Amino acid sequence: MSTQPTPRFRRGRKTGPKPKFSRDDVLAAAISIGLDTFTVASVAKVLGVAPPAIYRLFSSRDELVDVALSTAARSFHVDVEESSWKDLLRSYAREVWRLCEEFPGLSVVIFDYPLAFTHILPKAEQLMARLVSLGLTELQAGFAIDFIGDTVLGTHIPISSMRRVDESGQTGLERIEERLQDLGISPEKDLPLTPDESWMDTGNLDLKLEFILAGLEAGLPKES
Repeated sequence: MSTQPTPRFRRGRKTGPKPKFSRDDVLAAAISIGLDTFTVASVAKVLGVAPPAIYRLFSSRDELVDVALSTAARSFHVDVEESSWKDLLRSYAREVWRLCEEFPGLSVVIFDYPLAFTHILPKAEQLMARLVSLGLTELQAGFAIDFIGDTVLGTHIPISSMRRVDESGQTGLERIEERLQDLGISPEKDLPLTPDESWMDTGNLDLKLEFILAGLEAGLPKES
């Protein structure tokens, strides 16, 4: 009587039926939920599958975040043909904002995920080289890129919270207005900053940017 050989499996090999969705489908679902808030379970729910099915394509939530950051970085484009370092930095600020709008939650993840910056390094180096060719030192160019990038990201985070709709259907801005009314505070009379629709758009980002550019022109750090 012959003995059947014991099946041998490759270590780490994924078994079971092939998923009926792609890595791109998973990525799109995660982006639609928000890169800062999605879970594997929430992505699976959007796709109409069980969470373990997601792990057949992505080993972890961190891997999915990493792929999303890589995707965002590939779409990042600044016109390096701008004729002045100020215009180039304005273009850079607009592009960072565009990515934050296109990839919800990106502004939070960039601050929270240690490897985020690695995805943008090649394009940051290209941007820095062009700034140097326009008259800045490497130290000054790096400082400007870091300062303006942080300003755009830091402005986008609270604006995202103003837009977010809660379970009652109210936006963050509407909740602020309601709270001030309950407290008997008139924004126009009692507050130096009045909540308005700009808090759900770009806020005072343009004003911040021009202030930064003026400050950089007057006092860019010198090489040590």
